[in-house]
Amino acid sequence: MIRPYTDQDTDAVVSIWRATSEVAHPFLSEAFLAAETENVRNVYPKFAEI
Repeated sequence: MIRPYTDQDTDAVVSIWRATSEVAHPFLSEAFLAAETENVRNVYPKFAEI
């Protein structure tokens, strides 16, 4: 089902983003992915329609 994002979706969205980023961008460092994981969790949802 496609529906608007809610705060309860955060863990799922972060998990999907992380898994796909590791596959699509294997050159990214663990440190970068860890920092961006926090941004995906805490920053980007405030500025994006998900």
